Amino acid sequence: MKKVLTLIAITLSFSSYACVIPSELNNGSLYQIFEEENYTDLQGGEIELTPQVRLEVGKVEDISHCSDENITISSFSTISGQVFHAVYTSEDICDGGNSYGAVLDENSKAVAHIGDGDFYCID
Repeated sequence: MKKVLTLIAITLSFSSYACVIPSELNNGSLYQIFEEENYTDLQGGEIELTPQVRLEVGKVEDISHCSDENITISSFSTISGQVFHAVYTSEDICDGGNSYGAVLDENSKAVAHIGDGDFYCID
């Protein structure tokens, strides 16, 4: 009985640290927003780069050293119709040639990390 309880406790502790990403973004990237049929680029549907958006992205990736002109917002939808907003660095002066930031959901909450253009779960 003691071994069973220990096994359950270990399993629960690992699951509480699981890194979660919306399934539509799993193995995704900025490149795919524009090139893959699984995503639809919503040109003109972008959110504004407000202090609140910067704060939310800052929870995932530090972009405080980047000016607004060095940050891009690309809005897109998935096959299921979910809308997301990729907020990421876009100039070498800010990111050294890589793109970093976060993917926000329709409520402007970070749901994925952008690292070198790829989507990752948030730790």
